[in-house]
Amino acid sequence: MSPVSGENTSKRQEEIMNFFTATIASRGYHVYKNTSWTNARLGEEVSIALETSQASLDVDPYACAVKIKNRFYKNYITVGHLPREISRHVHFFIKTEGGKVHGTVKSLIYRGSPIPAGGLEIPLMLRFENKDKETLDFMHGFVNSLYDWDYDGRANGGDSERNGEGEENAESEDESDFSLAVVAQENTEDARSDDNENSVIVLD
Repeated sequence: MSPVSGENTSKRQEEIMNFFTATIASRGYHVYKNTSWTNARLGEEVSIALETSQASLDVDPYACAVKIKNRFYKNYITVGHLPREISRHVHFFIKTEGGKVHGTVKSLIYRGSPIPAGGLEIPLMLRFENKDKETLDFMHGFVNSLYDWDYDGRANGGDSERNGEGEENAESEDESDFSLAVVAQENTEDARSDDNENSVIVLD
């Protein structure tokens, strides 16, 4: 192996070391399990991307979409969204800090979302990556302080005490409407594309 090749391998290994993992919900499952995610699979790969749908951004300006690869069209489709408790931080982690977030479906056992609006969610095991360790440490701190999958406010019969404290919790009341609005827009776009024989169907 040449010195240059060895150096490149070392750099790649160093970058791979800069990551942390966390169990985080994919919210809106009560909607997507009946539309674009009817056959979710254990261990299925997911990626997190900045939302581009205006209907979604009207509800959460920092919305981050959970996406899977469409098995037929080979493009990526939205099947959920990250909790709003951390969406703002994930948004900037990806957009301005060059971070990457991807992972797998951790379990197919869904639960009620611990937010006032309700809805369903399933757990993802996400991996946060960044070349800069300090940036990654900041992100890790935000996730740990603002979100905890193991907390289930509804199971304890009360409002959320950790996930979505204060203002962010109040904003989360639109979560269910958020998912419904996204699906409604997707259906509208699909209907329009059907009217044009030469159009390409874009799912999300």
